[in-house]
Amino acid sequence: MSCSESFETGAESANSNSVTSERRCKHGMRAVLYISWSRSNPGRRFFRCPVWKDDDCGFFSWYDDVIPPRQKEIISHLVETKKLLESKVELMQKKESAMEDVIKHLEAQVMKHKMFQSSHQLEQRANQAFVSFHLRQLKFFFAL
Repeated sequence: MSCSESFETGAESANSNSVTSERRCKHGMRAVLYISWSRSNPGRRFFRCPVWKDDDCGFFSWYDDVIPPRQKEIISHLVETKKLLESKVELMQKKESAMEDVIKHLEAQVMKHKMFQSSHQLEQRANQAFVSFHLRQLKFFFAL
């Protein structure tokens, strides 16, 4: 596997306190430990120049021995399963967000309905009071 292959398919820095090295890159700087997540070397650690993104000197050295095929298969399967689960979680979060938007909309509709209903009830009471008042006036007028 080439140095670039490990980065093209994914690698991450492995800042582990248990691994200390005096390995130095061609710049003379202490090499950084990374983890390869490529299909050919999943989970395998390696050292690389700390400034490889800006001024790569080409230093590369494996820390771990070659991974047996069965372990590669298992790790690759676990990585794929993890990616699948992460995508499902992302989809569920989007659905949850959409449902929250629907709930907010429905709550607003319920509030409008309650306000309308309350307004309508107040209007009915006012009309009843108005009719009641005028009936009393008519009774008073005809009672004279």
